[in-house]
This record gives sequence, structure tokens and C-alpha cells, in this order.
Amino acid sequence: MRILSFLMLSASILLFGCKNNKPESGSTFEVNGKISKVKAQHAYLEELGFDSPTPEILDSTTVKSDGSFTLKAISKGESLYRIVVDGNYNVIFVNDNDKIEINIDPENDRHPEIKGSPASSSLYSFLNDFANKDSSIAATKTIIDSINNREVPIKKQDSVINSLEEKMKHSLSEINDNVKSFVQSTSSPAAAAYILVQGTKTMKPDELLPLAESVLKKFPTNHSLAALTSLMKVNSAGSDRASQNYPLLGQQAPDLTMTDINGKTMSISQFKGKYLLVDFWASWCGPCREENPNVVAAYNKFKNKNFTILGVSLDKEKDSWAKAVKDDHLDWNQMSDLKFWDSEAVGKYQFDGIPFNVLIDPNGKIIASSLRGPDLEKKLSEVLK
Repeated sequence: MRILSFLMLSASILLFGCKNNKPESGSTFEVNGKISKVKAQHAYLEELGFDSPTPEILDSTTVKSDGSFTLKAISKGESLYRIVVDGNYNVIFVNDNDKIEINIDPENDRHPEIKGSPASSSLYSFLNDFANKDSSIAATKTIIDSINNREVPIKKQDSVINSLEEKMKHSLSEINDNVKSFVQSTSSPAAAAYILVQGTKTMKPDELLPLAESVLKKFPTNHSLAALTSLMKVNSAGSDRASQNYPLLGQQAPDLTMTDINGKTMSISQFKGKYLLVDFWASWCGPCREENPNVVAAYNKFKNKNFTILGVSLDKEKDSWAKAVKDDHLDWNQMSDLKFWDSEAVGKYQFDGIPFNVLIDPNGKIIASSLRGPDLEKKLSEVLK
């Protein structure tokens, strides 16, 4: 696996050496795209900045009848960009050349055809490998959960589970090693930044921050990497503070009463007697959607141990909220007042960003907050013995 990654990265370096057409800051780069199998109308070019909460639209155009389009932008140096077609199809790429070709197949969006951008090609190779390993871990978790939930134990159940857990730990360790290897080896600061973001799914902030800082020393003038590293410093400090200094930690959880998707009234207090994870999120929140598979895995593992989850959405539109619940397989109770940041939940639970959560014990006391990534399963394993 690592040999293959090394060969792909070496090929990228050779391509750069043969023809260095990297756009300098202030110069223009061009993307010639084509989408097949659908009748598209509009294409947009966006920059994905870590110092901005929303992508910046740099150019837009009408898609021709044959599916082709051309987009241009002034470069700020190497960064991450995204082509969006009709709001439904998108491709992330690195502007490591002044002319790039992108062919979009809506039926195979994990494997876009990108020419003229070695950094983008190596990025997608890594992402596909990451996704395959992540799926393997999820499948192993499902098997473990099904064994634990059997009414009649299987033969040598403990040894089988231990073996599966070791397999899962090995896969997770391999993912993290590959993240480190890619970030340290790549010649693309923008690709390194994107993979560091992927690393937040499986690695803790105190593991990622030193890695980000070492890469920033290698590419000290790259604005994307600098912004991401700064954000990681804030998040790392915030994570420590949240776990230790959350003002409601140790107090009785404030009650909230809202309605579910079907209009039924529910409250936090009705779950007293169980361990309850109150998960504050929204369909429009990218980091929330990224975190949802981790929350789903935790729910499936612990749902039969006097534990459940209550989702509290900061959505404004009921249809968007309902679609996200279905798409992300959030099979637990959900409620919302559909008031966005004016939601009663924000003031009562004293948070200013999502995803955010609190863990409430059976007596209604808040015993933890801001449990994300591996920290969620770790904490639940501690209290749900």
C-alpha cells in the first residue's frame, strides 16, 4: 500500500520536474471541464479556504450542449478548489498547473478524470484508499455489534470479538500511518492540507497539530496550510478547554422541548434514566455531516446498554433536515425548533459552534461535552461497562 503511494508521489515529482507550469500568485489558471450522462446548465469555480466559513465563488459559466465548460481564476498560489455543476456534482482539485482538464462522470464521482494536475491525481488515489479502509472498519464494527447483540452467544465469542477488534485497530493504525506518510511526503501543500482535514476523522488534535506545523515549515508561504494550522491550534486548545471547563459540566442538564420531524413534541427530560448523548448539528453544517458516521457507529455499538442519542438540529428548513436524517442514517430521535442560531438550544447549552454534544447520565447530570472522533467511543466505553 505504501509502496504504491510512494510510486504515485514519485511520478508526480517527475512530472513537475519535466514541466513546471505551476501558476504563481497573481497569474491566471484555467480549467476545461466536461460532464457526461446528464444535461447540465451551470458550472462554478470555488476556492475552499480554511480562513472562510463558506467557499468563495471565483467564476461561473453556462455549460455547452456537449457538456463542456471553461472556468478561469486568478491564483493566490497553490490551493484547493472545487468545480460545482448545477449544485449536484462537484470535484475537488489542486491548481498545481496553469491548465487543467476535468471530466466528470456523475455515476463515478469518486474517480474523476483529471489531467494536468499530478497533485489532484495523487490526492484522489489517497482518498479512495482512505474510503475503502474506512468502510472496512465500519463493516468490522457492524459484525462486532451483531455478535454482541445475539441472544444466544456464539462459540468462543470473546476470542472472536477480540480478534475483530485487533483487526479494526490495525486498520485504523494503517490509516493514520498513511495520513502521516502522505502529508510528510507530498510536494503539494494544498493536498497536504486536505489530507490533514481527513485525518481529523481518525486522529486526535494533539497528534495532528505537530504534523501540520512540520508541513507548514516545509511550505511557509502557502496561505491554505497556514490558515489550517492556525485553525487546528484554536481547535486543539478549544477541545482541551471544552472537556475541562464547559460551564455546565457536572450540572443538571437544562430541559429542552421541541418537535420531531413528524410534529410530535419531545423533551430531553423524557430520557431520564438512560445515558443520553444530545447531539447539536444541522444539515447545512459540513463538519457535522462528516462526524455523523462516527456518531452512527457509536449508537450501533452502545444502543443496547441503556444508552441513546437525541439529535437537536439548528436547521431552518424542515425538508433539508429530514433529508439529512435519512441520508446519514440517523436512526435515533431528532427534534428542532427550526430557528437556526436563534434556537433555544444555543443559549441554554452555551455553545457557539457545531457539531457540539453533551453526555448526560441517568440522573440528568452532564458528565462530558464535545466528544468527537475517537473520544466519543472512548468515553462511552468508560461509562457503559
